[in-house]
Amino acid sequence: MKNMTKFFSIGLMANLVLLANVAQSAEFNQPHINVTGVSQIEVKPDTANISISVSVVKPKAIEAKEDADHAVANLMKRLTKFDLKKGDITSANLNLSTEYRYPPKQERQLVGFRASRDIKLTVSNLDKVSKILDESIKSGVNQVNSINFSVKDKNKYLEEARALAIKDAKTKARALAKGFDSKLAGVWEIRYQNMQPSEQPVFKDRMMFSSAAATDNSYQNSKITFSDRVQVVFLLK
Repeated sequence: MKNMTKFFSIGLMANLVLLANVAQSAEFNQPHINVTGVSQIEVKPDTANISISVSVVKPKAIEAKEDADHAVANLMKRLTKFDLKKGDITSANLNLSTEYRYPPKQERQLVGFRASRDIKLTVSNLDKVSKILDESIKSGVNQVNSINFSVKDKNKYLEEARALAIKDAKTKARALAKGFDSKLAGVWEIRYQNMQPSEQPVFKDRMMFSSAAATDNSYQNSKITFSDRVQVVFLLK
């Protein structure tokens, strides 16, 4: 009796699923059109995110630490002329490690101690980026990790790109329906996956800093691309 009840339950569930699929197929068994709306907009960045470092090797740990701290303090003093806000400058804690060299067929030899500190800068005025980098190098910064451009109001451009993708889908659907002497009768299905903006990093090669003209042109030519995509099934009448 239990087995009969089990089989009956399984059979009932299978029939319900089959009926649901049949009903859905029957309901959707009408003219429709499937289109994809796309969009792409390019925006000039309004913020530069700069990551730089100070790295010093000295025979004694205290000497390395003092030189690294001095370079960071000197940098902070030089940056005051650019009116950066307190939250625009982040200085990491000291990282201290031993430095060795490895001569062929010999035991490793202690060279000294490496002290390093990372500094992150958020610059809203891109016209000041080149001068800030110059001052950073003069203060003792000897490593530029990365410079990335971004925009403050990212959601604004994401919404704009989404609206353009939706408009593109509607325009395509109307044109296709009209071309086949038909009209749209509403939306059956929308498939959407949010897309992230494509930000353009610059200065992966520190040698680029040797040319001020190249630096300025890189800032002016930088851009951020916002794109979106939406798939829509329109019913036809």
